[in-house]
Amino acid sequence: MKRYKLKVYGKVQGVGYRYHSVMLARAYGVRGYVENMADGSVVVEAEGEADDLKRFIKECKEGPAHAFVSKFVQTEIAYCDDAHFLKR
Repeated sequence: MKRYKLKVYGKVQGVGYRYHSVMLARAYGVRGYVENMADGSVVVEAEGEADDLKRFIKECKEGPAHAFVSKFVQTEIAYCDDAHFLKR
């Protein structure tokens, strides 16, 4: 099990990015959270099996149809054993 912090920049607020992330997390069995930040970015912390995370992260880099991801920073962090994936 691994956990990653993803910092997503670009047109990622007001375009359904958080909702899209929740739907992806449910599809891939990923746990953690997604949150809009004051600087206009979105932060995602996601944990799960390596293959599931790989697919989840790949789709997060693209975002939903109306989003535009200009920068994507991925950092491995300590595993927390979250029970769900939450939209904050």
